[in-house]
Amino acid sequence: VRTIVDVGANVGASALFWRARYPAARLPCFEPVAGNFALLSQNLAGYASTECHNEGLGSADAQLELIASPGAGNEGGWSLYQRGQQGGEARQRVTIRRSGARLAELGVSSIDILKVDTEGHEREVLRGLEPELLERTRYITGELHGERDFELLDWLEQRGYRVGCRKSPRSALFNFEALRGT
Repeated sequence: VRTIVDVGANVGASALFWRARYPAARLPCFEPVAGNFALLSQNLAGYASTECHNEGLGSADAQLELIASPGAGNEGGWSLYQRGQQGGEARQRVTIRRSGARLAELGVSSIDILKVDTEGHEREVLRGLEPELLERTRYITGELHGERDFELLDWLEQRGYRVGCRKSPRSALFNFEALRGT
């Protein structure tokens, strides 16, 4: 594993997991929310080949407004979508860059592991990749949040990925993974 990309890195828990497992891999992390980004940068300070970028990725360059998660215990959760819960008064404008173009600027030409957990924006992150980069992405994992999820999984299957998912009946969210080939 040479390149891991963490989109929706939050405060760095998954990045620290990947760093411990693959210490020599390059690890660009993307987190658009200012408070989360500050903690991400602090948590990953001093790790070689780890890059923190205060921006999100998507299907186009944009300035978008995120809504704070009203869920108790999810102080770092922000989303484009208000899911019928009370709260969510806090809002923050963030920078989103087209996934493929931004990764090309950073010199990322292939991805061994792509982790994407963007609170419902996963489809846009993946659709923003250039087709050539998607073909050179071996493994994708993430969390889905009810925003056209099965359409995304079907889209990945049509592009040569073997797709699987795990869901708990107690949660609206579920994890997915997509492996290129075989």
